Amino acid sequence: MPKKRLATIGVRFIIAVFVNAALLAVSSAQSGSTPIVPVLDDGTPMIWTDFAASALYKDTDTRNAELKALRIYHDNGKYDSDMRDIEKIGEAWILARSSKVTKPALVLDIDETTLTNFAEMSVDDFEYQMDGKCPLEGDLPAPRERNEKPDVSGHIVVPCGVISWDRSAKAPAIGATKKLFNFANARGVAVFFVTGREEFERSWTAKNLDSAGFRKRAGLFMRPTGKVGFETGKVDPSAASFKTSMRLAIENMGYHIILNVGDQLSDLSGGHADQALKYPNPFYRLQ
Repeated sequence: MPKKRLATIGVRFIIAVFVNAALLAVSSAQSGSTPIVPVLDDGTPMIWTDFAASALYKDTDTRNAELKALRIYHDNGKYDSDMRDIEKIGEAWILARSSKVTKPALVLDIDETTLTNFAEMSVDDFEYQMDGKCPLEGDLPAPRERNEKPDVSGHIVVPCGVISWDRSAKAPAIGATKKLFNFANARGVAVFFVTGREEFERSWTAKNLDSAGFRKRAGLFMRPTGKVGFETGKVDPSAASFKTSMRLAIENMGYHIILNVGDQLSDLSGGHADQALKYPNPFYRLQ
């Protein structure tokens, strides 16, 4: 799951979609409708393009202000509230659509859609570090102030490697998604997970899903090991094309995907779902 982490300063988020927006005309469903996404105060979609060449090149004061803004957005309840607003749209869509098709299915992304990695991201100052140890017992260390500079290779040593964090299987459930998961299961909708995590993480990921309350799942689709390209920065196939192919595979199993939910546009593009919903994610964007 190659991620580029970013921070956005002084942004207040709103959701400019309502439950009735989920009740879209089914006539557009077969080609895959445009994802419903959160928007910023000025009405532009919540899609970030300015990574500032990663945060390593920002001055300390600016970087610390951005980190503070991200943590405030998460900690003051607005992040959870924004996701709950999207989840309500999902419930309305499932209620309206599930009885209209044979073998209805819901597809969920995992990271920042089903499970939250905020503890790891925050302690790493929202920078991606694949390797390195991460505490497996007790609380993670408190977030650091950014005063250090990158080493000659451009990397900053961080206290929690992503792979070690994933291995710990400690990522908590995102409450809104757990509610949607239970809502779908209660109505006979099969729930599939499609993630950019690689196959070598399957046992940890399954353990984490189980412990977080996502046991009743119809399938877990993961990338073949070695296809993410952490060292080269190249991804084969792209996140979008991989996830599209997995939704097609689900359809070939006889299911009708009525809803696809993710935090990245790459989770949602490519069709093969009646409707797509995007959660807010100001912390990183997949390339």
